[in-house]
Amino acid sequence: RQRISTSRTSRTRLTRGVGHMGKRSAPGDPGAPLPSPQSADALILPHAHAFSLETASQASGIAADPPDGVIGCCAVSPGLVLLTLRAGSPSGYGLRDWPLLVGGAGVGDEPAFVLAYGGVVRSPLAVRFAAAAAAYMHGVDDAYFCGGSFWDGLGDRPTLRQIAERAVETLRGPLPLDEADRERWLAAEAQAAGKLRVVDEYRRMARCPDLVAPAPVLRAEWLVPALRPLVAGDAHAPPSSGEALLRAARAEPLADGIVAFDLFEPRFCELLLAEVDAYEATPLPRRRPNTMNRGGLIVNEIGLEPLMDLLLRRLIAPLAAHLYSAEPFAASLDHHHSFVVAYRHRGDECGLDMHHDASEATLNVCLGREGFTGGGLRFCGRFGGEAHRRNVAVADHAVGRATLHLGRQRHGADDLTSGERLNLIVWARSSAFRAAAAYGYIAPDGYPKEPEQARPDLECLSLANDDDYHEQRARQAPSGEG
Repeated sequence: RQRISTSRTSRTRLTRGVGHMGKRSAPGDPGAPLPSPQSADALILPHAHAFSLETASQASGIAADPPDGVIGCCAVSPGLVLLTLRAGSPSGYGLRDWPLLVGGAGVGDEPAFVLAYGGVVRSPLAVRFAAAAAAYMHGVDDAYFCGGSFWDGLGDRPTLRQIAERAVETLRGPLPLDEADRERWLAAEAQAAGKLRVVDEYRRMARCPDLVAPAPVLRAEWLVPALRPLVAGDAHAPPSSGEALLRAARAEPLADGIVAFDLFEPRFCELLLAEVDAYEATPLPRRRPNTMNRGGLIVNEIGLEPLMDLLLRRLIAPLAAHLYSAEPFAASLDHHHSFVVAYRHRGDECGLDMHHDASEATLNVCLGREGFTGGGLRFCGRFGGEAHRRNVAVADHAVGRATLHLGRQRHGADDLTSGERLNLIVWARSSAFRAAAAYGYIAPDGYPKEPEQARPDLECLSLANDDDYHEQRARQAPSGEG
């Protein structure tokens, strides 16, 4: 089995602004907490953010008289505005329309921290590109938030029109730029444009255009009958409640916070497998899913991101809001990293070491291949918990069957005993939660960590992630072994 990495955050800021227990600390002094005007568990969503509500009230004015480069504007929920932008070079950012979300607590440090230690002052509110390709933009972080330079000269209370105009400038190339910044901006645009061109090119050759459509529909015939009335639809259909989804799916509770249910018809799984195979047969570039899996494909980067957006909105987010209501991120899952992984009986990818995911919640769906056996999805405790290395459940894979769990739930794939199996994985994430954790306003997922209380189960040990792996195995070996 291969060695893996299990970083819990995709935001590099976390290493500076948050100490071991999730409280902000001075650089070089992890034990010295800094005062904050907000409580340690603050997570302010748009509907509870006063300036966001004020800003959202300006949306109708922008819709009636949009600035150049803005082709759409609407308030999608209290305190949250969606701007649609079309700007930039036709061979660069102008290749696509860019959704921009405005609302929620801003990103950055409080003024007291910046005054004492430097950094970037917290922005008046959150501004975020709602597209994975935005991660390659200059000045945009990997949760797609616009960084400190975006706010230069806008003041403490910018209008929605000023924000929209600045976002258009971001796509066109903000001026003036020094030589080094200009080179970085151009390099970022070229990288993002390259990703967009790959998607556009593959959409023209896709086996099933419905899977990679820019405005897709979750078709009823793709879903098991019980979920068709609640999940089928497009981006304009309101999502059903998590309680209704659980009841309709007759979800099987495997352990606390872990449920399994039938989701897709075999025909859909065949379509998705054929699409993955078709892409692999092209000369187009591909990137493997993560440090854990060398076999597989990031489906967001081949045109399936809009379909996965729908799956998040219509299934994963409402289920998570219901199942994980005590979690601070439960109601704010808004983006994802989606990919297909492959396991083969013969080779070094027949299983996967114990780990936890870089997500807040994870959906794992078996797509199958004919003739696979074994390879159950084994669950242990939760990262940061006192029993995180205790066995709790095993989910058996069947084509079209899904398992939903928290990202910090330790899990691994038992070895296949025959054949090959592919799984669709959706790492669902909350941008608001990650921003708050990155700057110390809330503890990161799994912190503060509890001391381990019981001897770990051998099945839950990780060669890659447990420093005491060999010690524990030797201690629990039967007498005379080794």
